[in-house]
Amino acid sequence: MTATRLGRFLLVAAVALMLLLRTAAAQAEARVAPEAQYSVPSSLVRVGSEAITFSTLGSEVSYLAGLGWTTGWELPPPVVGAAGTVAVSSEVAALLRLPRLAQLRTGLDGSSTRLVFDLADVDLGRLNAVERAALRQAALLEPGRTLVWTLPAMALPSAPLLDRDGLQVRVAHDRDSTRVELAASGAQARSFPLEDPSRLVVDLVPLSPGGNVSDGAAEPIGPEPVASEPVDLAAGVTYRRLRAPGVDGLTTVHLVELDPETVQLRVVGRSGEGRTVAGWAEGAIAGINAGYFHPDTFTAIGLRRIAGTMLSWPSRSRAVVGFGSAGAVVARAGVRAQVDVGGVRVVDVRIDGDGPLAWSAEPGDRVGSPRTGVVVLGPGGTVIRNKIGPQVVPLGGSALAYDAEFRPLALVEPGQHVSVRARLLPDELERTDWAVEAGPLLVQDGGSAFEPELEGFARGVRILDEPTQQAALGVRRDGTVLFVVAERMIAEDLVQLFLELKADAALRLDSGSSATLVADGRTVNRLLSRAVESAIVAVPNTTAEQPR
Repeated sequence: MTATRLGRFLLVAAVALMLLLRTAAAQAEARVAPEAQYSVPSSLVRVGSEAITFSTLGSEVSYLAGLGWTTGWELPPPVVGAAGTVAVSSEVAALLRLPRLAQLRTGLDGSSTRLVFDLADVDLGRLNAVERAALRQAALLEPGRTLVWTLPAMALPSAPLLDRDGLQVRVAHDRDSTRVELAASGAQARSFPLEDPSRLVVDLVPLSPGGNVSDGAAEPIGPEPVASEPVDLAAGVTYRRLRAPGVDGLTTVHLVELDPETVQLRVVGRSGEGRTVAGWAEGAIAGINAGYFHPDTFTAIGLRRIAGTMLSWPSRSRAVVGFGSAGAVVARAGVRAQVDVGGVRVVDVRIDGDGPLAWSAEPGDRVGSPRTGVVVLGPGGTVIRNKIGPQVVPLGGSALAYDAEFRPLALVEPGQHVSVRARLLPDELERTDWAVEAGPLLVQDGGSAFEPELEGFARGVRILDEPTQQAALGVRRDGTVLFVVAERMIAEDLVQLFLELKADAALRLDSGSSATLVADGRTVNRLLSRAVESAIVAVPNTTAEQPR
């Protein structure tokens, strides 16, 4: 073999090897993340010894063993299961124009959860009057009861549809039809079909702890609030519904009133971990979503104090709620920070808003920015590194970000000892054991305190001015704490609501899909809940004097 031929041979072999490796990698990737599969009902497919034939497109399309699709498609073959079932990829199902359940979508409007079953290549207009009427149902769903709909035979996705928060959706082939089953823990369901495009729509409204539907049956709130009959959840804890004015008119408000003599209020959560409010509030009498967080990482934003331990400082002078032996405190928060290096005080400063220092002891938090230095401390306060931010908080350590004006901090070297101390302001917050930042402040000293610009919130943006579910907390002068979720308001609407509820102070907690109120183990304002980083929960006060 000449050198030229040898070179060509080696080149071809290298290319072939590269293609082989790419193919192997693609197959391995496919095994890790397989394409979505559709299970085809027996009425639409025949399995023979040499061919699998689909009745569709007004005729028949087959896949022949060893030859492929009769249409010439270079697509994955159908897969025959042990029980003779046939599955095809989503792309094949679409090209075959198989009647199929394309997807299940969920949405929220007030407390109503809407399930939309999108049906592709399904003509519901061909159903007779009895079949169409059967798709219109209304029922109360309690544990153990299942609502069933019968649809035309169609291909079904092999992946589970929905199974969380006590809401379960199952679909199955049933001879020449499709069976859709829905189970929910405490909800009223109403369903109806749509023909263009073909859909089955189901609206679900959660039942209140009293067993009533959250349908706005309560009287409107006025100078003296009129509400549904209160439901006693525990000694000193009641739930009721109100109707209150919002930007779009009257809306339902869920209210839990808590007597500080009979319950203890705590902040529960863990930066970097997401759970539903019901998950954080397991075993509690009531719970509501707490502070802001980064939705992609569940890392906390702003102040967190858990069981007396400061985990992160407040930010942007935002509103904070704290709980301690003296009751609940609501205020815009600051901090008095002191930093010692090698036993020598180098920083003593009050920080309000986005100040020149920021600190966190939450493992995994990213502290600082490309414009700040960051001293990263290990357990015991020993400096691990001192670099431009952002820097990640190590397990058991902390991180202190500083502006360029703090030259003594810029000179700190690894191995030195740094002590960071902070005192919450105002002083009432320092005397709390549990605290969390949210905002904006709504009410202070019995009057409106709504000035979101002071807390870094911009007016005219979605977070403040889009009508949606709003979660908030208020405190009356006698110490009674109010957990509130309004189904459709903007942030400023909450001010008048809390004034009508005789609150001396109040702050907003969050809005939209995070806004969740749990009472007596049941989520009262929604059926499907998103995961959040923290919650405020009420547990029985074991130190309270028991009645004789």
